Amino acid sequence: GFIYSTYAHQGAAWLTIALAMSTVLLSLLFRSDVHKHPRIATLQRLGWFWSACNVLLVIAVFYRLTIYVHFNGMTRMRIIGFVGVACVFAGFVIVNSRILHRKSTGWILHKQCWAFLWSIYLLALLPMDAISHRWNEHCIRSGELAPSVQIAVHSISDEGLLCLFPLLDSETVEVREGVAALLAERFVNALAEQQDSNSDRSWTQFHGSSRLLEVRFSQFRPQLEPFIASNQSRKKAIEVFRNWSMRWY
Repeated sequence: GFIYSTYAHQGAAWLTIALAMSTVLLSLLFRSDVHKHPRIATLQRLGWFWSACNVLLVIAVFYRLTIYVHFNGMTRMRIIGFVGVACVFAGFVIVNSRILHRKSTGWILHKQCWAFLWSIYLLALLPMDAISHRWNEHCIRSGELAPSVQIAVHSISDEGLLCLFPLLDSETVEVREGVAALLAERFVNALAEQQDSNSDRSWTQFHGSSRLLEVRFSQFRPQLEPFIASNQSRKKAIEVFRNWSMRWY
């Protein structure tokens, strides 16, 4: 009855919530008027001990996420999970700075907002598909085939597809033909989009990854041609690849 997805999702989620609750409670315990209490030194020692326990909690969350990544590869949501836990940990560090330097509630709210905004900014800039599928491609070429499921069952943007071309030389037939069929599918769709779109497209519609993908298509056209020419072969190879990889779902 052991399921990796349940272990990772529920475990990491609840541990992250526990860390966030500890952060809030620590912040409330060490409000400005508490520092005037004669037994503040004892409370601070307990606070530092609890903080050390929470550092172990952070390590546990990251460890659960890495177990899941090693089990069947990297995805966008797992990258978001890593950044999210790092954001919560940053808030925890800010609270401990407040305890150490006796800062006001306004100061901590200001810093917490900045930590959250920087996390959103980082996620907006990160090429998550490129990072995910570069990792998955490297694992597959190293002989770890489990990340194949992330390629077979999830939609992949152009930046992610750019990382898959080395798998066209994979020794595993299902991977080699499945990836070739997926790339051929994108090539056929790109041709249809070009025919349907207006010739004078705005600069805002330009995507560097799509342009690079066109160049790679021209370079690997001979390996993709059997699946470009036959819609039936393309669909069959994708289906076989998906069914084969589902053992690691």
